[in-house]
Amino acid sequence: MRNTMILVLATGTLLSACSGFRRGNDPPPYRSPSSTSIYGDWVLSSPIDSTAFAGASSVEMTLDQTSFSITANYPGRTSQRVMGSASTSDGGILTLVPQSGGTDATMSRRSMAFTPGQPISLIASAAGASLVFKPPQETDPTPSSTWAKRSKAEAAGRIGKDTVKP
Repeated sequence: MRNTMILVLATGTLLSACSGFRRGNDPPPYRSPSSTSIYGDWVLSSPIDSTAFAGASSVEMTLDQTSFSITANYPGRTSQRVMGSASTSDGGILTLVPQSGGTDATMSRRSMAFTPGQPISLIASAAGASLVFKPPQETDPTPSSTWAKRSKAEAAGRIGKDTVKP
């Protein structure tokens, strides 16, 4: 009888200790993205000097189904603003066609020069608060630029909440 009582107590203790290790109700260690839309307000996250916006202190973009606007802010000089039309193909290619603004000499030397009327085609992919661009003809899997949702960049203190959207 005494052995049975000890066995019951040991079993009860073991089961209660093991219940602390149950993970059945815990959320997964990752979170699925809440959005995969490429459209919205974005802030350049890539090192700026490795992009067409070398020397800029910040670069912001607004992208919707039919238009885009990119503003590059440069210390000590006027901001560069490029606006134009945007469209996507069934294959996931985003085409930007600058219509106004333009590029300075620094930007025109880069692979993504914003020349009015000259289309720029990119593979665009978004998940959650990130957007990546890559020219479709490049075989290197590294994106040409990475962007963060403006709201997340504001929350992280990367840009001020009072800055004007492009």
